[in-house]
Amino acid sequence: MTIDDMRYVLKIAECGGFTKAAQELYISQPTLSQRLQKVEKELGIRLFERNRFGEAAPTEAGQRFCAECKHILSHWDRLQQELQEMKGKKRFTLGIPIRTGFELVSGLMDALAAVDPNIVLSLVDCANYQMEEMLDKGELDYALIRMPNQSMHLQKRLLVKYLPAVHLRDGSPLRDKIYYHPDEPFAYIRLEELEHEPLVAAPSSLEHRTRKWLDALFAQIPGLLPKVVHTVPNINMYDYYAKSGTASYILASREIPSGACRLEPDQALPYETYFVQSRRADSKTADILFRILDRQINHG
Repeated sequence: MTIDDMRYVLKIAECGGFTKAAQELYISQPTLSQRLQKVEKELGIRLFERNRFGEAAPTEAGQRFCAECKHILSHWDRLQQELQEMKGKKRFTLGIPIRTGFELVSGLMDALAAVDPNIVLSLVDCANYQMEEMLDKGELDYALIRMPNQSMHLQKRLLVKYLPAVHLRDGSPLRDKIYYHPDEPFAYIRLEELEHEPLVAAPSSLEHRTRKWLDALFAQIPGLLPKVVHTVPNINMYDYYAKSGTASYILASREIPSGACRLEPDQALPYETYFVQSRRADSKTADILFRILDRQINHG
């Protein structure tokens, strides 16, 4: 059994199946399935219960195995870091948001190598709340976190702001409430006009910071709550609800898309991403990473 085998098993457990796990590991699904079968054959016990839809749930033995793998890989990564440091290399981990994180760090590795080739950076993509836990435990050195928990006593720097874009559903009566400023092509709408507008949004959970932001956006006006009639985790589905006339939606964006409405500056609560470093993190490297990211994201 190899270190990669352990990482593959953990990824299957984390994703709840083979399809997503294979995508995130950048290997084929049959290859991943074969690696798991090899491990189970070596151990002589079944680690996952599978179904025909490609879903997989850890057995009792699988749960135990995964728990031990986490400890083993943690020690292995620490050993690698120590050995790399002995060779003059400095290894660090950067947590990035799931799905959109790689867009934020595009070009980071090349720029970092040009500044300091001795810095070895590993990227870890996971949910915001998971990154906060990992930073607190020292399992991550740095992370890009959206709307970080205010109870976190870690150094953080504002990296990028996204502004609310209101996407009104087809046939919404609020289209009559849209207005324009002189010499501006952008459509505007007041937040209070959305009080009775049906919305599609992410579920209220630790994993979905966009919902936390949406609730905070409406809370700027005392007593105002978003009228969420559909909770959908996948934001790619929101446009379907809008075009079918079922529900409008509000998402944060660097630039307001064509056809969407802006909120006035006094109501446009930004959705912010911060660069956060753990207590053990090297401050000099943190400065280098932040400068590169700030330049590429905000001044590129």
